[in-house]
Amino acid sequence: MVLDFFASWCGPCKVAIQEELAPLWSQHYEDNSNVVFLSIDIGEKEITSQELKNFADAYNIGWPVLMGSGTSAADKYGVKAIPTLVIVGPEGKIREKHVGSPSSSVLREKINDLTEGDLPTSTEGEEVSFPITWTILAICLGILAIGGTVYWQKK
Repeated sequence: MVLDFFASWCGPCKVAIQEELAPLWSQHYEDNSNVVFLSIDIGEKEITSQELKNFADAYNIGWPVLMGSGTSAADKYGVKAIPTLVIVGPEGKIREKHVGSPSSSVLREKINDLTEGDLPTSTEGEEVSFPITWTILAICLGILAIGGTVYWQKK
């Protein structure tokens, strides 16, 4: 799972989303249920869900966007500055944290390194369920429980 901590007013955050994350997601992970992206807005308490939706639409964000300002989401992941990317492994542990935004090629390499050995394998064409879905659900429910908002529009 890739967690992108950002704010809609943050210039470097916008560049990271538009030039690195959105193309990476759409080209390599949009249809990959083993890798999930979440963006968490932590830099503004006054943003409305409509403003966040407009931001997500403008920057071609097709993954879930969470309103995390006023929550403990950033503290739980040790985020001190934005943008910060956190890569969480399949077992739920932080595997990588990067202040700023690494290039999409570096990020893709880190994601692929994590998923290659950790993914469950299927036999004879049977579908494999992946536990990361439960982690995403837990994060979304946790943010909602403490007053946050989740926006997600599948492109």
